[in-house]
Amino acid sequence: MPLLASIVMAALAVHVPAGAGPVNTSHPTRVVGNGNARSCTSAAVVAAVRAGGVIHFSCGPRPVVITMRRTAKVVNTSREVVLDGGGNVTLSGGGRRRILYMDTCDPKQVWTTAHCQDQSSPRLVVQNITFAEGNSTDRRFDGGGGGAIYNDGDRMTLSIGGSVFTGNHANEGGSAIFFVSNDRTGTMAIRHSSLEHNPNERFHTPGLPGIYFLGARRPTISHSTLKLRRGDELSAALLAVMRPRTCSFLLLSIA
Repeated sequence: MPLLASIVMAALAVHVPAGAGPVNTSHPTRVVGNGNARSCTSAAVVAAVRAGGVIHFSCGPRPVVITMRRTAKVVNTSREVVLDGGGNVTLSGGGRRRILYMDTCDPKQVWTTAHCQDQSSPRLVVQNITFAEGNSTDRRFDGGGGGAIYNDGDRMTLSIGGSVFTGNHANEGGSAIFFVSNDRTGTMAIRHSSLEHNPNERFHTPGLPGIYFLGARRPTISHSTLKLRRGDELSAALLAVMRPRTCSFLLLSIA
């Protein structure tokens, strides 16, 4: 099956159940597109993420792939940035660039406190969306981690629901997702999602293929699949072992 077709099929197969998404997006702050696929452009995504708030997509009834010409970057003055693709949107790095970036200590994205890491926002949420073919191997400022999502700061949160990450690459830490809370207070949750075929060029957090994570505790993972290789159905199995308080699952590599 061609890569584009497999990405679309994966996106359609994983969708957050009604009422299970991290954020209610029924009243979005802004909308990407005006009802057809051609209106859903990289520039529109970049502008919406820069503006912040709850972001919906209006790209027509069929699945659409938006190839990013620039990385979408969160401005740190935003209280939250929520991307909801409605189950029909794939953001693709085209194998050439990172897709989504947030760093509270990047001066170009604005410092909001005297010490750039001492802030609890923006909150970052992605749901009902696919991140494919992100590539951060050419990044030098931040070390090149996180081909799909780069998230660096202190007290921030990252919530992922009903989403697919596939075919992403990074120079180091986390081919799909790089999440570092420098004071170990940040948290990440993954629900009803799939991370597959995100090869680690150098390293990832043990038991979390495609992810490099430093935070307050292990990420909360539920009803999700993390695989090491495309087509390897048993390479990483989520065992239904509920952990007290975190409601996460034990991730066991059995390849």
